[in-house]
Amino acid sequence: YNLSSDAGISDQVHTNNRTVYINQYTGQILGTMTDADFWNKAQNFIHQLHLRLAFRDKHDTGGIIMSWAAVVMLLILPSGLVLWWKQKRITIRKTSKGRQAWFDLHSMIGVFVFLFILVPTLTGVIMGFGKITTPLMYKITSSKPSQQPDTKIDIPAGGQMISADSAYHIAQQAIPGAAPFDIFSFGSGQAYYIRCHFPEDLTPGGRSTVIINSYTGNIMFVQGSRTAPAGTRLQILTRAIHTGDIFGLPSKFFGLLVCLALIAQITSGLRMWWLRKFK
Repeated sequence: YNLSSDAGISDQVHTNNRTVYINQYTGQILGTMTDADFWNKAQNFIHQLHLRLAFRDKHDTGGIIMSWAAVVMLLILPSGLVLWWKQKRITIRKTSKGRQAWFDLHSMIGVFVFLFILVPTLTGVIMGFGKITTPLMYKITSSKPSQQPDTKIDIPAGGQMISADSAYHIAQQAIPGAAPFDIFSFGSGQAYYIRCHFPEDLTPGGRSTVIINSYTGNIMFVQGSRTAPAGTRLQILTRAIHTGDIFGLPSKFFGLLVCLALIAQITSGLRMWWLRKFK
């Protein structure tokens, strides 16, 4: 159950073969979709391309390649700053032509966005090598990760599942001030898995979780982003910095500008190489 994120957006119920859109005020079914539309598919593909080159296997080869690519970039960025320091070029000279003009453009953009490219690269490395960095985060913060229980539960004799509405209100009480927005029900014998977010949580994921016994209503696990272990909160902060969620839409827009600058750097770098190759 994907609850409305805005007064003018409908609720969504996802089954195993379709999505049903429901007016949360009248209960009217607005329509159904049996397959994701083009933009949802494209967005998912781009996300997987960014994470693992859209390549999945049991060894996560694509993810390993992307992680090491970030390490290489982490080494290249300081080397670019060292090369820039020789001339300290922050403008494009009027007399520059050909490869020299591309060099001036590359230097000018690079020095202005150096730090803003370095930060998401560093956080990408931290997330890419999570098996090493995650235990390190808990170690440096002297904290331990919360252990989530298995969501599989025993079905009591003659038991009947509580409604999603009941689970919603239980989750509200479990984390005061946080709004439940995703209720996962995987069928009989499975607990309700509910995601919530506080007003200050600018990431769509929320990062607060409640697991509820779907028959008794007992809370099996609860963790809010405000009170999570310090190591967990450090992971949340790292991801928010990397995705641009940390300050909401303004930081996302700024992140977009940095990405465009990175494209300009790649283009100017390739152009310089091309002109030098055929000189």
